[in-house]
Amino acid sequence: MPVDMNALFRDHGITIELSGDRGTGVPFSRALLDQLDLADLNAKSRQRIVPGDMLTAVLKRDENGAFETDAAGRPKRTGGYLKLGAENELTLMIPRADEPGEFTRVPAGNTRYAAAALIRMEREARHEVAANARAHAEAMQAYEAARGRGEPAEEPQLRVAKHDPEQFKRFSGFITAAEAVISAELGNPFATAEERRSELMASLSIRNEMRNTLTPEQVGLIAQAQSLKEQIARIAPDHPMAEQAIVAPYHGDGEALEEGVSRVTEAGAGRFRRGVMRGGPADALVPLLMATFTRTDPAAVQVAMISPAERRRFEQLMSRHENEEIAESIRPRVEGIMGARMPGYTCAVRFFAHQGVDYMMVNDIGGNFVYAAESEARTQELDVERLNRIPTEADVPTQERIEELRAALATLTFDNGAEVAFDYGDEPDEDVFEA
Repeated sequence: MPVDMNALFRDHGITIELSGDRGTGVPFSRALLDQLDLADLNAKSRQRIVPGDMLTAVLKRDENGAFETDAAGRPKRTGGYLKLGAENELTLMIPRADEPGEFTRVPAGNTRYAAAALIRMEREARHEVAANARAHAEAMQAYEAARGRGEPAEEPQLRVAKHDPEQFKRFSGFITAAEAVISAELGNPFATAEERRSELMASLSIRNEMRNTLTPEQVGLIAQAQSLKEQIARIAPDHPMAEQAIVAPYHGDGEALEEGVSRVTEAGAGRFRRGVMRGGPADALVPLLMATFTRTDPAAVQVAMISPAERRRFEQLMSRHENEEIAESIRPRVEGIMGARMPGYTCAVRFFAHQGVDYMMVNDIGGNFVYAAESEARTQELDVERLNRIPTEADVPTQERIEELRAALATLTFDNGAEVAFDYGDEPDEDVFEA
């Protein structure tokens, strides 16, 4: 069926601003293209449309700021074509619910990060609507109670959220198109390693926002409850409120580690620094990735980004201490964690252990890194599914539950029910005086 271009923009267009001109844009996903006569679409747009492209229709103005008009005196809509992987002067215009006729501007020069912003804004809108509804319900209860007492009271009004969550459904095609850009760039033989790394980080940003369905306050409550459960488990493992940490923390003196990385550095096989750098989209990934091979705090892990020459010297120094079996157990863990957030992620992993120090070499699109930690802290068993699990609202504890956990922990610090041992530090019996 021939494509009705006006209907296409009406039914699938999103509000945009392009180089200062307002209009609509149709972002193309594979699903949308499958609904259309592609040959006719290409003929009418004079382009070869693929997923990740956008057709635009904007109201152009002349040099005096007036709309350009057609023969009938109507403002012209000028059609255009964008590759959403390219940087354009594109801004997404999100209608405001609290101020009709106004818009929130979302810069979309980098469409992948704009897609992540849309997901975040939709989540925030849902939370705001829910919070406003709760506040209104509480205010109505107070209002009805006041009326019941015969007191004068003004009926509370429901506060309107900044954005209507339903508005974001219109922009879902843009998010899908942005993901198509990522897939295309990752498979582009002309894309550099740096470009592919950038696309993987953009994918991580989008996946992080998709996975994150909770408010910061809810995330904080879950973390607080988990910490209390783990503290209870360390004092009284069999307590009904106890929950073992996924990876039990390791507290060593770090002496063997310092000596080990010094040997590697002196051999010219890598310059280590203490602590794995965190920040940006990958911030939350660091503890998960380090847990794949060590129970050491990421801030205490030693890390080196190594050059090809340093890698060869490292192999010369450590080749006879390589453990391929452990490497093969770690690699699926790393790819399982990364792949859930970066579809298509792969890596190579090698593992070495020498004089009380473990060295994990990971080579991926971000570079070749060696991570070092004490062998005593090595992760043996790891529940990747639990480590990778996305918390939901069902996991959010009430304040009452937090107080119960805190009270239980406080009680256990005085008496955890363990057997009392009167060994006095194994002092010899002759030191005990008898009457």
